[in-house]
Amino acid sequence: MTYPIEYTSKRVRALCTNQKEGHVHLGPKAWKKLALRIKELESSPDVDTLKQGPGKWHELKRDQAGAVSGKVDGGRTIVVIYVGDSPGPDGAVWLVECVGDCYEH
Repeated sequence: MTYPIEYTSKRVRALCTNQKEGHVHLGPKAWKKLALRIKELESSPDVDTLKQGPGKWHELKRDQAGAVSGKVDGGRTIVVIYVGDSPGPDGAVWLVECVGDCYEH
């Protein structure tokens, strides 16, 4: 089953779904890893399942509590939120908030 993914902006959607856009802004290596992280989201019904995957997913704290972050490349990450109560088309979705340097310094 594929679980739904939504994006907080057109730019975030383009980085995650458009190879040409991803290569320009992230580079080919980082975009390839980002594509793998997106596949992990599509196949994960919840946060616990996602954290067991290879993307070094972990829950964030403080200002980003409730969000989950996965490693993309170098210091780049993908930050997502699991929105809803139950997985599936009529239930929860993954909301991609940020791709790149997502942590405030």
